[in-house]
Amino acid sequence: MMTDQDPINRAPMNQDPTAQDSVTQESPAGSTDPYALNDQTAQTNGSGQNPLVIAALVLAALALVIAAFLLFSNRGNDSAGPGPEQPVPTLEVQTPAPGVPTGTITANLGANVRSGPDTSYPVIGGLPKDARVEIIGRSADSGWWALRIPSLVNGQGWVAAELVVAENADNVPVIPAPDAPAPTATAVATILFDVDAKAINAGECTTLRWKVENVKEVYVYPTGEAWDNYPEAGEGSREVCPTTTATYEMRVVRADDTVELQQVTIEVANTNPLAATSWTVAALQVNQVPIPDSQLTLAFDDAGGASGSAGCNNFQGTYTVTSDGLVFGPLAATERSCGEELDSQEQLFLGLLRATATFALVDNQLVLFDGAGLETVRLNQARDN
Repeated sequence: MMTDQDPINRAPMNQDPTAQDSVTQESPAGSTDPYALNDQTAQTNGSGQNPLVIAALVLAALALVIAAFLLFSNRGNDSAGPGPEQPVPTLEVQTPAPGVPTGTITANLGANVRSGPDTSYPVIGGLPKDARVEIIGRSADSGWWALRIPSLVNGQGWVAAELVVAENADNVPVIPAPDAPAPTATAVATILFDVDAKAINAGECTTLRWKVENVKEVYVYPTGEAWDNYPEAGEGSREVCPTTTATYEMRVVRADDTVELQQVTIEVANTNPLAATSWTVAALQVNQVPIPDSQLTLAFDDAGGASGSAGCNNFQGTYTVTSDGLVFGPLAATERSCGEELDSQEQLFLGLLRATATFALVDNQLVLFDGAGLETVRLNQARDN
């Protein structure tokens, strides 16, 4: 303790302030004054270190400690936190009797209970934080505790040891792990696409059939069409009646979003000898020739359409070739009048076409007959056929 008699040596005011670090103050006995040394040390420390720097270093060290704690406390944990799976049910347990090996769940989100001592075993339930459960054994590597859970089929479940604080568990036995769970088989996609008849005659129909399983989407459509306009169920059929050879495609989107395409082609035989032919009338009702300069024509397309000139007006309609005949559908004509003689011939020609029941091809001529078998119209094949 300093007293009033203690000598105090002071540096002159004009002395270099930095020189104070080397000033030595002597006590009466000649020894170094401890108070003077303390003052000197305080001056030295005060001029050499910034309090803000010290505070920053302390905060950085604290952050590293917290990060390390979080890292190692969560390493490989099997806590029952949120995830993509459905929530697991909370298991009911009995309060352990005093003195028995006991485990207390420490994970904030609770812990998964599995059927075996590894995360490859399925989750069979969950335990909340602070749940106390009797420990009945450990895994061979001591990484998992076997807990007594009477509500489970075999009366036990496994929890990762790092999520449990154990008491009196030093001598619990090692319990062999159950058989490893069989890997879940990936559902195999079934993709079948076919047609009842791959070759038909024009005018006939056939049926597309498909059966698709374990996929996301199915589309069945004629090639060249917009596939997304033809969604289908996984199993189905569709009757199709192509007039020419056609290809149909099935587009399948698998579970992994890959796309598979399958095709079937239907060959259509053209059994219609009149398709894509053109004719000019040579005679009506056997011996009536057309009025001079009034050409009467008839054309058949390959899609069932008929058209031509009736001498004054043009006409169009439909036709059907059957196994035993030829039938015209409604025939529509323009309504221009070309005089009584031409108009009369036109009405006769269109009326005879509507009465057609059968036909015959003889050399380069087409002969039409009515239902009574009488010849109605005889035509010559056009030169461009």
